[in-house]
Order: sequence, then C-alpha cells, then structure tokens
Amino acid sequence: MDDDPERGRIELDVMNALRTIYDPEIPVDIWNLGLIYGVTVTPDHDVEIQMTLTAPACPAAEMLPPEVEQKAAAVPGNVARKSVAASRKRSNSSSSK
Repeated sequence: MDDDPERGRIELDVMNALRTIYDPEIPVDIWNLGLIYGVTVTPDHDVEIQMTLTAPACPAAEMLPPEVEQKAAAVPGNVARKSVAASRKRSNSSSSK
C-alpha cells in the first residue's frame, strides 16, 4: 500500500484547480459538470486526467484540454508530465419528456 501523502495532496490540488475551469457556454465548472472522469497521480507524481467534452462537436474542444493541462501543470509537486485524455464520445442515452 502506498502511503505517499504528497500524492494525495497533488490529487486534491489538481481537482481544486479543475474546479476553476468553466465551460464557455454555461456557467458551470468542468468538475461539477461531470466532464472529469478521473485524476490519477502516479508514484512519480505524474498527473493523468481522463475527461470528456460536452458534445461530439464541442466548440471548446480546442480550448478545454490545453487549459486542463495548464492548470494541472501549475500544481506544485506535479514534477513530471501531465496527460489529458479527452474523449469526444458521449453516452447516447437520451431522455424524452
């Protein structure tokens, strides 16, 4: 079991940083919007982020992943690479009212 408190701190700081990034079309941050599926901090303190976009043709597709990388890279202790995997796929569940 890994008891590296620095990894936990980095993960929390990255999550908090992601809460400062807002979808440009609606006033909700990408964390609370549910666009972030995972934040992983490796034993080497690399940060890996799995995210999706709001729609397959999301107008922010060119803007959000680089901003996520920038915010993650700015977290103290994130000493190596940062990886953002942005999927343009969305579940095709649709609701009808």
